[in-house]
Parts: sequence; C-alpha cells; structure tokens
Amino acid sequence: MFKYRMSVIVPVYNCEDYLASCLDSLLRQTISKDELEVLLIDDGSKDGSLGICKEYAEKYDIFKVFSLENGGVSATRNFGIEHAQGQYITYLDSDDTLTDNTLKTVADFFDRHFDEIDLVTYKIVPYYGEQKFALHYRYKLLKKTGVYDLEDPEYCYITQTTMNICVKNLGEGKNVLFDTSLAFHEDQKYCFDVLSDKLRIGFCSRPEYLYLRRPGSTTGKKGYAYYIFENTMAMWEEMFGRYEGHVPSYLQSLYLNDINWKSTQDILLPYSYPKDEFDRAVGRINALLDRVDDSVILNHPYMDLYHKHFLLRIKGCDKLSVAADKRHLRVLYDGEEVYSADKVPIVVNSFKVFGDTLRVDAFLKCVIFDYVEKPRVFIIKDGAREEIELTHSNYEYYRAGIKTATFWRLRFDIDVTKTKKFELEVETCGNTYKLSYYFGPHVPLTQDKGQKIFFRDNTRYKEKNGVFTISSSPALNNAFYKLLVAFYNMLYFGLKNPRIVYNRLLALTFKGSGPIWLYLDRYGVFDNAYDQFKHDFSKKDGVKRYYILNDCDRDKLDERFTPEEKKNVVMFHSKLHKQLYFNCDKIITSFSNLSNVSPFGAGPTRWYADLVKFELV
Repeated sequence: MFKYRMSVIVPVYNCEDYLASCLDSLLRQTISKDELEVLLIDDGSKDGSLGICKEYAEKYDIFKVFSLENGGVSATRNFGIEHAQGQYITYLDSDDTLTDNTLKTVADFFDRHFDEIDLVTYKIVPYYGEQKFALHYRYKLLKKTGVYDLEDPEYCYITQTTMNICVKNLGEGKNVLFDTSLAFHEDQKYCFDVLSDKLRIGFCSRPEYLYLRRPGSTTGKKGYAYYIFENTMAMWEEMFGRYEGHVPSYLQSLYLNDINWKSTQDILLPYSYPKDEFDRAVGRINALLDRVDDSVILNHPYMDLYHKHFLLRIKGCDKLSVAADKRHLRVLYDGEEVYSADKVPIVVNSFKVFGDTLRVDAFLKCVIFDYVEKPRVFIIKDGAREEIELTHSNYEYYRAGIKTATFWRLRFDIDVTKTKKFELEVETCGNTYKLSYYFGPHVPLTQDKGQKIFFRDNTRYKEKNGVFTISSSPALNNAFYKLLVAFYNMLYFGLKNPRIVYNRLLALTFKGSGPIWLYLDRYGVFDNAYDQFKHDFSKKDGVKRYYILNDCDRDKLDERFTPEEKKNVVMFHSKLHKQLYFNCDKIITSFSNLSNVSPFGAGPTRWYADLVKFELV
C-alpha cells in the first residue's frame, strides 16, 4: 500500500543558513534509504533556501522538492501529508536536526505497537551553539521506552505539544490535518486530534529532536494575547465542547499547561480590551477552568504550589480550609491535608550593610496567607520586642504578570553598633510561630555556601536556627584576619569546584575606580536597557557605563552602537563581564531573572553572593 516506510515533511522558509545541517542529519539516518522519502516544501522563501533544496534533490534520491506560494506552516504541512507515500509520517523544521538513529528506532517501535497507539514521540532537546537547555517536564514522566495511558492520573500531565512526533499515514482523505485558522497552538491541537481517539502515546527514549533556539525563530509578539486570544479560546472551547460530561484528564492538563505558562509570561490576558470585553474574556477562561477537576490541579507534579491555589481560588473552590494549632499551620482540601508547615517560610531578598546600618528586605512566603487575615510580625532585638509594618510585596506577582499569591513584605534596619542579636516571629491564626529562612541568591548568608556567616569590615553576621547574631571586634578588621577568612573561603570553594576559586579571584583582580553601571537585555532582544544605555552614555557624571551583549547578538554590534559606545560593550559571560559584575554598583535590566543577570548562571550565583554589592534596577 505504501511506497516507503517513512515520510519526513520539512517545511522550508527563509532558512538558508541552517538548512544544510537539517538535510545532512536526514542523510545520516540509519533507516534504509530505500524506505525513506523527505518532502522539502518551500513556502515562498525569499532567500536561497529553494536552491539548496534543489541541489540536495539532484544529489540524493530521498529528497523531493515542492514550491508553494507563502501559505503558512500549517498549510505547508497539510500539503506534505496529502503527498506523503510513507507508512509513517514525521516532521522536522528546516533549522532543526535529528540524531542518527531516530527514524529507524521510531519506525521499529511503531511496528511493534501499531494497534495500541496512533502517535509516537521522543525527546526534544533545545540548544543554542554548544549549550543545551533544560528538557520539558514531561520527560520526568516519560523515562522509559513504552506505551503510556494519558488518562492515567500520573501520565495525564505528559502534554505533548511539539512536533517531535511520528504518526500513522491513514491514506488519502483520512489523515488528521493541521488547523490553518490558527497562527499559534497549531502543533498542540494537531497532536491532541491524533491522540484523542485512543488517548495513549508511544515514547522512544533514545532518539532526539534537536531544536535550535535562535532569535529569528522565537515566538515573539505573535504569542501575545492581543494577537491570539480569540483564536486560542475558540480552539479550547471547541476541544472541550467535544465532551458533554467529563473532559478527559489529559485535555484538562493541556489547558492547565497553557494558562500556567502564559500567566508566567504575562501573555494570558488581553489587557488591550475595553473593560466589559476584558471581563468577558476572563469569564471564558474561567468557564473552561470550571471543567478542570480540582484533583488535576492539586496533583499536578510540576505546577507551582501557589499557582495551584491561585487557580483553585479562581474556580471558587469551597473545599479548602485552614487548620492551625501551636505546632502546625495546615491547609485542608475536603478534610485532607494538602499543605503543612511548622514554621512560616520567609524569603530574604536583601541583607546589606551601609555603614553602621544593616538593612533587611524580605517577604513571608506561605500559602496560608491566601486564606487568613493579615498576620503580625515582630522583631526581638536583644530581648526587646517590637512590631514591624507589613505591606504587600511585588512578589505577589509570583512567576506571573498577574497577582497569584499573598506575600507580606517586611523591611527593617538594625544599628549594628547597638544590637548583638535579633530574631523574628509571626502571629497568625491565634498562635505565634518561628520562621524558616530562605536567602536570595544575592544574599551573602546563602545556603549553598555551607555556612550562614559573612564578614563586612570589622563585623561578623551569622544566622543559626532563625537567630541572627552580630559580633564586632577591631581584630576582625585587621589584614591577617581578612586573609584568614579569604583562605577559608578559597579552601571551601576549592573543594567544591576549583572553577569557583578562579571566578572569586576575578573579583580581586579588577582595576578600576568610581561607580560602575551595567545595562543588559536578554538574548535576541534590544529593549529598555539598550535605550537607557544610549541615553546615558554621554553623561559626564563620573559613572562608567557598560552594555552587556549576548553572543547571539554579536552581529548587531556595528548596527546598534557607535564606535565610541562599542568600547564599552562587553560580551556576556566574558572575563570582563564577571569582573564588572563583582564590582558594579547598579545593573539596569527589564529581565531580572538570574540566568539573564548573572554571568555564572542561576544556580552558581549563590557562590558569589558575599562578593557583590550592586543594586538591581
């Protein structure tokens, strides 16, 4: 019935710089070339992509070239589906690649499980240059090669939304096609349409789809609610509308996944709508959320705790309650415990010394406060107890552009010449509780240092079991003692990772004076920091200003900066960037996540917290 075992559909559009790598990866496939056809479908490219396709087709019989007027990726794939002559169909974007054994492994697996499944997936690995990025959370569920039941309470969270898939070719007029009305989510809808009959998915653990992340291929503005809200909601309403009663848990999970990541990126809600239309839009989101089971939300293994409770509150869930005694704070769902703490968690974002003043900025991070009245916080300084004013924290917009939690902010100053010891306690639900401390990555009392001690001038600051002690002595200020502390740090970090020692030494080897400000945006973007740098650069105020440029934007250097400005452009992750990071006074950015701000990455930043002094603006 089929001429080939496998058809690979490759939509091609303006990708001349990456196309050869894509096609070479298909030539390296271990599947027999007699069993393989590759449909190269040019969608009206304006560069040399079509010419490259024709060159490969002249040399290798597996390639077939088609040329269309620009109709979009969905129409291009549909054309490929209609012309595919293989028993199985898989997809590959023209800037991505496959590992060598992918097609054979997937086809062999499909042969063994043909009647059980309609779709097989394998890992999609994002990368840029030599750097590989974190895998999607679904691969914490998809660990072993096999068939997975998507209605199983554990596996309903797999959420296959990308095109690292292989499907059966059902023949002319019988195949699922891509929805050409969608400018976004077309891959997700296609996958669900294929899976919806059996709600089972096959997985091969060894093959890899290597997904190239590059500025030109990012979602960008087309994912904003302004552009996609109506089509996206119509898609979800149609998919949910297929079921009169209970909606499959897998579809519920897909919807949760969608609203969760969009909330995190702040692209869920159409803020541009007039108020009445905006309210109706929110109502449409909530109407579908009402059809998501509470258990699917509560049991989601990778959704943040605070986002779970945020969604349950949106649903108007009346099964949640608070139970508190002198030892524990608990949240119950229908009488069953879903959260418990014996201390109130607190996150310390800033712990800085200015002269004789220690300034602390923190917030209470406890889901209890979503359900109870405002607590009271007290500081006990050398035995004297006084109340600290609480305000709402900006962190209430937790991993989202909308308010998702209630986090109470507290700020206080300590005169280090008068205070030897202090601690905090919280009054809530009629009881008094101690606190459990989490220190931000730029706080020198960071957990990853193995000790909660740091030195500034002639003073030692230490935290143990929620009690902070401040010890001052002239001896702590002498050169020998500082050398001893430095030696201890070098020994500790040297045992952990010699690279840390090298990076810490960079803080001491920078030769410069005067205030230093760094400006940076994220890779592929020239945003507010760039504009501010251009505005501030010519100021004669004694501040040395540097713009931190990502490697992927190196080709924009001449276009974006004057010859004089280029002298103060520093490459991200370079030696000079690290030295400036340690010695700067301000970092100006609209993208304040650690992986963007720190030249060391989000995790290792903690190892250098005692060396930095900057203010993040």
